[in-house]
Amino acid sequence: MMKSVQTTPNSLEKAFVSFELALKSCFYSRKWLIFLILALLPLGITLLVEDRLLGNPTVRSAFVDTFIGFQFLLFFTFSCLILALPMSADEISDHIIDLYLVRPIRREMLWAARWVAGSVAVLILNFVISIIYYTYFHVVEEDFSGLIDDVDLLGKTSIFLVAATLAYAGIFLLVGFIGNRGFTLGVFLAMFELFLLSLIFLTDEPYIPRTNILVIADSLFGSLYNYDPKGTPNLFFSWGYVGLLALGSFVAGALYLRIREFN
Repeated sequence: MMKSVQTTPNSLEKAFVSFELALKSCFYSRKWLIFLILALLPLGITLLVEDRLLGNPTVRSAFVDTFIGFQFLLFFTFSCLILALPMSADEISDHIIDLYLVRPIRREMLWAARWVAGSVAVLILNFVISIIYYTYFHVVEEDFSGLIDDVDLLGKTSIFLVAATLAYAGIFLLVGFIGNRGFTLGVFLAMFELFLLSLIFLTDEPYIPRTNILVIADSLFGSLYNYDPKGTPNLFFSWGYVGLLALGSFVAGALYLRIREFN
């Protein structure tokens, strides 16, 4: 009789399994439902007022204004925080991370899988919200032909979300890995980005992530979203800034996870 041969998974297979588990943990935790409800609040508000477009002249401008002015500026960083927690702070506090690290998988590979999974989860959730906004405004205005004619907005929104995700997702995942108080640190970071920067008049400076992402939004949506920061970074600078920020958070997370001691 021939003996069965057991093959050891290679690094790529281990990384894919880690990615799959991380992505499932993002959505199985159901923390994202809290964020989804908050992000859709503007649609509930429109049911209480006569102006379904919230002061905007067209469906296109209502979609862009609501998605960028409300969803991104107020809640995007919290989506990164909520989706990162199940893969970082929750795993550390529950000692689930220990089960992964005793397996023959490099920590850098584990981090890479989680970085990609976190980014994909953030993109999926926010893009679903954008589709809901897009469909809602067209339906309430009975602009059914616009559902097809305005589909370019969804393509531009996906590019915008890629920029925002690259800038923020890795940072919040790294914060979650810092310790059992990852949630507290993450909330502080999100609140700092949302409120404190405006209090110290730094929201338009070229070294602030939000400024560069809004410059990208301005280039994508044109007259539908006008943004003129006082620091005036150009589009090339903004995309370079986003890319370097993503690379920096990725490298920092890989190095940190490599030296971190888990109990």
